[in-house]
Amino acid sequence: MRNSKITAIVLSAIIGIGVGTGGTLVYENNQEAKQISQLEQTTKTNATEEIVKGNVLATLWQQNSGEVKALRYEAYNSGKRYIDQLVKEPTAKPYAVTLDIDETIIDNSPHAGYEIKHNELYSKENFGEWVQMADAAAIDGAKDFTDYAKSKGFEVFYVSNRSEEKELDATIKNMQKLGFVNSDKDHILLKTDTSSKDARWSKIKDNYNLAIYCGDNLGDFPNGYDNKSNEQRREIVDKEAQFFGTKYIVLPNPTYGDFENAVYGYDFKKSPEQKQEDRLNSIKSFK
Repeated sequence: MRNSKITAIVLSAIIGIGVGTGGTLVYENNQEAKQISQLEQTTKTNATEEIVKGNVLATLWQQNSGEVKALRYEAYNSGKRYIDQLVKEPTAKPYAVTLDIDETIIDNSPHAGYEIKHNELYSKENFGEWVQMADAAAIDGAKDFTDYAKSKGFEVFYVSNRSEEKELDATIKNMQKLGFVNSDKDHILLKTDTSSKDARWSKIKDNYNLAIYCGDNLGDFPNGYDNKSNEQRREIVDKEAQFFGTKYIVLPNPTYGDFENAVYGYDFKKSPEQKQEDRLNSIKSFK
C-alpha cells in the first residue's frame, strides 16, 4: 500500500510539469508538494540512519574487545623493540618519533557513540564539542611508549589534523591531563591549511632524524597515501611491507579513516544516499 501511494505521488508530480518550466516540477497543490518533500526527507533520514548504524559493530569493538587492546599493545611493543635497535646505531641528528593523536594516543570512541545514539553523521561541530571537553582516555600502550621513547633520547612529536586555531588548547589540556610527554605547542603540530602532514614532518626533519611514525590511518605515514584509491593504497602498503612493525607503527581503527573516504572518491559533498550506495557497491559477496 505504501509503495502504491508513493508511486501515485511521484506520477502526479511528473504530470504536473508544464511546458516551458525548464524541467521544474509544478505541483497541483501545496499538499502534494508537502508529500514529495516529506518523501525526500524520509529517504535522506533512512540513508543517514543506515550509515550511522553501520558503525555500531566497529564502535562496540573499539570500546569493548580485548582484541583491540591486544593489537594496541602489540603495535607499541614493536615500536619499543625498534627503538632498542636504533639506539645502537649512530645518527647525525637526534632521533625523533611522530605520533598521530586521534585513535593513536587518545580514544574518541565516545564521540562515535554519540553519533550512533543520536543518529547524527560526523560534523566539525559535534566533534569540536567533544574535543573541547578534553576528556578522551589514553589508547592502551601509548603513554608507556612515549615515555619509553623519551627515556631513550628520542624527541616526541604529535602531528594531527585537528584544527590548530580551534582545538590546540583543548588538545594540550587533554594530553597534559593524561600525562603525555611534550604536551606543548612546540611538539603538538596541528593542521593550519592542509591535511597533508608532509610539511610538518619536514619541519621536524630540519633538526631530527625522524625514525618512527605512528598512526591509525595511512595518511599518518609518508609515501604518498593522500587522496589515493583503496587499490592504490593497498599497493603502496605491499611495497612498504618491510617497514610495518618497525619504522611504521599502525594502530587499529575500523570506525573511520581514508579507507572510507576513498570509497566515496574523496567527494565530501555526496549525499547520505550516495555514500550508502557507494558503500554497498564496494562490498564483495560470494553470490
